[in-house]
Amino acid sequence: MHIIYPNVCAFCGEVMEFNKAGLYICSECMEKVDFCANKECCRICGTPLNNERYNRCDGCYNKLRNKIPIYYERIASVCEYNENSKPGILRYKKSGIPAVMNTYAALIQGTVLSNFDGVEFDLVVAVPPRADRMKEIGFDQSHYLAKRTAKRMNVKYVRKGLKRVRKTEKQTSLNQHLRQQNLAGAFEFVKSTDLVRNKTVLVIDDVTTTGATIN
Repeated sequence: MHIIYPNVCAFCGEVMEFNKAGLYICSECMEKVDFCANKECCRICGTPLNNERYNRCDGCYNKLRNKIPIYYERIASVCEYNENSKPGILRYKKSGIPAVMNTYAALIQGTVLSNFDGVEFDLVVAVPPRADRMKEIGFDQSHYLAKRTAKRMNVKYVRKGLKRVRKTEKQTSLNQHLRQQNLAGAFEFVKSTDLVRNKTVLVIDDVTTTGATIN
């Protein structure tokens, strides 16, 4: 299998030798990818901070000051989405290579453990994709990330725990204010809300920008 479908670096696609840990990141990408674990990040949305004296970014500070509701406790990210990580993330979103899925799941697990130390999650859910996006790429990238991360963490995964109840526009074409409006009321739990009432839920998505989807 490894000869026919060789394992590749999750970020640059370089072919790598098999390893039991299932973590495929080449030495060059280990150096150049901006992993959030190596930076001080906002304690709310996970954005890397320019000034390490503060624990909140300007965006979250302004939201709190203007009493804009933030419903999640915290967002934590594996790495910054920039020219070093973007090629690999887009490759995964379009192809879903198993070795890349496993690597990203391992990175997400490490990120969760370091950012939510001592927190016991009751269940894991994935953010559902837009219907047109599913038709375009043919698979649900967040589902596979969430499923494999939940398995690694030994936490219950509820597949299709969330569903989109109305059509939304593509987030990348909207500003922060419009992103919030675009997704307001767009998601519902498929099953009874008893599934999540008084529970600690880990929500997994592939990319976060303004935090509008998680909110």
